[in-house]
Amino acid sequence: MWKIRSFYLFKKLTLTELSELEAALVAWAKDLQILGLVIVSTEGLNTTISGSDLGLENFISRVRDFFKQDTSVVNASESTTRPFRRFRVRRRS
Repeated sequence: MWKIRSFYLFKKLTLTELSELEAALVAWAKDLQILGLVIVSTEGLNTTISGSDLGLENFISRVRDFFKQDTSVVNASESTTRPFRRFRVRRRS
């Protein structure tokens, strides 16, 4: 069973912070074997990711630490089939 989590976080980010966040997200996903999509902008992020329970928990914790705030709501679901082929960060303006 594939575990899926989705959440969003709003916080104004500078372009420098946005670049740092993008690099950190890719590194964390690789380290924790996370797949999915994270959309980032200068207003915050929106994400739907999959992985192990522990990997997802650690990924979300690292995002919370980066933003220095708690995510408002983390939605949880499961899938019997692999929901994502890879991890991607997409920047929106």
